[in-house]
Amino acid sequence: MQKAKEELIGRMVLPALRYCLRSGVAYKRLNEIIKSVLIQLAQEEINDSGEEVTLSRLSVMTGINRRDVTRIYREGSKLADHEPDLMQRVLNRWEQHPDFRTKGGRPKVLTYKSEDSEFNTLVRMVSKDMNPATMLFQLERLGMVKRTRFGLSLLKSPVISFKKDPKRSLDLLARNTVSLIESHEENLFETHEVRNLNIRTEYDNIVKADIPAIRAWLLEQGQIFHRRVREYLSGFDKDVSPNLDGDGGGKVVVAAFSWTDAVEVNTTDEAVGER
Repeated sequence: MQKAKEELIGRMVLPALRYCLRSGVAYKRLNEIIKSVLIQLAQEEINDSGEEVTLSRLSVMTGINRRDVTRIYREGSKLADHEPDLMQRVLNRWEQHPDFRTKGGRPKVLTYKSEDSEFNTLVRMVSKDMNPATMLFQLERLGMVKRTRFGLSLLKSPVISFKKDPKRSLDLLARNTVSLIESHEENLFETHEVRNLNIRTEYDNIVKADIPAIRAWLLEQGQIFHRRVREYLSGFDKDVSPNLDGDGGGKVVVAAFSWTDAVEVNTTDEAVGER
């Protein structure tokens, strides 16, 4: 079992190491990043157990020598904690919350010019710390909303450009990687009545000239699928449906991606439609 776990780890880090090579992150810097992350994770594990965090415990748990643990821990060298995706939550609530939907179930055109406008109310429902004007600027920059004479309109098929927001792209990659690994790990090493969804479809002799059309079809169908997922999950989410019985706080992640090889696609931008 130990050998199988080590082989699994090797396969999991392979794409991350390939990314490091392509990005010019050499071993010395990579080693420092790994140490920092391990120490941060060990600290979180100890805190979760209710025990006191000590340098000796961090060193034993991580296998990192005490000198490096002392330096990294005392300098506070660690990766930034993941921040919640406020934009996604705003968009989801706009699509699903009854206060921001028409009778036909479509996202409403929202007022946005006044302090007590519908858009400001929407943003403040998600986060009281977020300035609605800042959120509006970001949504407009990414081409996800449009100002009309009737109010602010949510575009039917908003597309987030990776080139316009590379930080968001990398954040999505990191979050998807974490969720994918956790999903597989749970299926492999834990027993649940219902397993996590892990599906892969692959064809390796596709006519190359048809790849651009296939990419476009997959992107469109993926957006449709995630729209259905959001519609379904919103019925169980206490932010959208606060009158639901039971304790909230449960998390559900559904991610999708497609990839094609050996073809030049005539597009001006790389984009993702999954929110």
